[in-house]
Order: sequence, then C-alpha cells, then structure tokens
Amino acid sequence: MQLTFNEALNTSTVDVTQLQLNSTSRGSPISNYDVTPGSTVLPVVSNVLTVILSSADLDFIKLGLPSSLNLFISFSASLGADFAGNRVIPMSATVVTSIIPDTTPPQLLNF
Repeated sequence: MQLTFNEALNTSTVDVTQLQLNSTSRGSPISNYDVTPGSTVLPVVSNVLTVILSSADLDFIKLGLPSSLNLFISFSASLGADFAGNRVIPMSATVVTSIIPDTTPPQLLNF
C-alpha cells in the first residue's frame, strides 16, 4: 500500500496499526479493518510511504471486500511524523484511488 504525503515521514515513527480500511456499499458501512502489526514500512526517505501488508491484511482486502465496494482509508495523527516531529494530519474516509488485483497463481513450495 502506498500513501503519498506532502513531505517525507520519518519511517521510524510510523505505526501501521493506526491505519484503518473501511468499505461501503451504496453509502452504508460494510466493514472496518485495522491494519495489523504484522505489516511493515519500507525504510525509505520519500514523501511516498510504502506499507508492506501482512498476509492477514492482504487476505482481508482480497477475500473480505467484494470488488463492487468502495474502499476508504483512515488514520489518526499517531500514524507518524516528519523529521521535525510534526505529526501527520488525521484523515477520515479518504477514497482509495486504485487497487491492483491479485493475478499471481499459488505455487507449491514444499511437499
């Protein structure tokens, strides 16, 4: 998952558990999902924050959300801060602009 900010965040301050995915259908809430601590952040200094979602988080997105739903992301100021210590501005129900479908088939690793 990539989130673009107006300036770089200090990745050591990022708490991915502050991210929440929300889905709606015809304006009615369907589900809310808090990103788990198993997800991590790439330690790259950039205004694009890249979150590597855990298997559990990916499964929720792929299995728990029909493609017909609208997906939103929310987070609190505790998500992280810039290098001057300024916390991010909280966002509520920001529309997810694109989702890349899973097109990779399962492959047997061990038997």
